[in-house]
Amino acid sequence: MLNGVTVASLPAVFGHNGSFEDNRLLDRPQLVTEPAPTRRIPLWAKDFAPRVGEDDIMFLEKKKALEIPNTTLRNELLRCFVEFVYPYMPLFDLRDFLQGIEAGDGTKGKISLVVFQAVMFAGVAMVDIIHLRRAGYASRREARKAFYQRARVSY
Repeated sequence: MLNGVTVASLPAVFGHNGSFEDNRLLDRPQLVTEPAPTRRIPLWAKDFAPRVGEDDIMFLEKKKALEIPNTTLRNELLRCFVEFVYPYMPLFDLRDFLQGIEAGDGTKGKISLVVFQAVMFAGVAMVDIIHLRRAGYASRREARKAFYQRARVSY
């Protein structure tokens, strides 16, 4: 009893009027921990700008703009880009770009996902069709459409 009030005389809270022992856990603050958000992009990719909301990220996922090709296809697309496109359009530091991807963990710098998807798209035009078929594309046209969509939506 405290100041003439007993636990039994208190009104039921949320439909429960139990004993003091039942409510003793309520005296301790409970930490509510949310699961850590999963990273939706590779470690070597730059994080989304703060203005990019959850709905925007979900849209990018739905449009498959966050998908990265398997390592074999990715390397072939990079090789084709370096061999056939980059010599005519050296738009960025190729060494930094490739080192960032090769490190894989962001320690050698982070790369724009938009630039990466554009490079993948550019490489599709020259890569051997065998690599595209192994990745599940029936034709070069289908692959170009998919990679173009990723690059366009990422922008």
